Amino acid sequence: VLIFFATVVIVGTIYPMALELFTGEKISVGAPYYNAIIAPTSLLLVLLCALYPILINKVRKKNISWKLSVSLVFGLLVGYVLWSVLNWFYLIIIIASTYLLLDSASYLEKNKSMSLGHMGFAMLVIAISINSMSQFEVERTMKIGDKEEIVGMSVELKNIEYFKGPNYFSRQAQFGVYENKKLISTIKPE
Repeated sequence: VLIFFATVVIVGTIYPMALELFTGEKISVGAPYYNAIIAPTSLLLVLLCALYPILINKVRKKNISWKLSVSLVFGLLVGYVLWSVLNWFYLIIIIASTYLLLDSASYLEKNKSMSLGHMGFAMLVIAISINSMSQFEVERTMKIGDKEEIVGMSVELKNIEYFKGPNYFSRQAQFGVYENKKLISTIKPE
């Protein structure tokens, strides 16, 4: 599975360069490509890691109720806190990852390396899921002087500057961020 993830990253990195080399067409491979391929595979991997031990081991079937209960409560708590951006896909991942974390922790004495590996993977997936659910992105086409209302604040495009570096060209925008018509910050993304 990790080889699959590495292959996805390699293809996403090399394909735009190869396309430009052979056709002259420039494209950018970004988050939508990786999210479309890696997210469903991660869900499948987490579910497999969490459910496989239950399916093959009768002892674990007896001890799943408290782990499943804690996992559901944690998943619903995260869902409640992040209700405005709740995504069922991420909620299922968080519940399954929490179960995997608890199940792996309960077998830490018997097999440390496997348990620690699964616990680390579960914590990584939980953190990525919560981060993905709690962020948002806004794309707009703006001209100098245009203002946009975003999350109760006003953002104004003030200026665009062009720079030439030793081996690159860069554009830097200057945005004023206002709250109640008062400038609170100036940001300069490139």
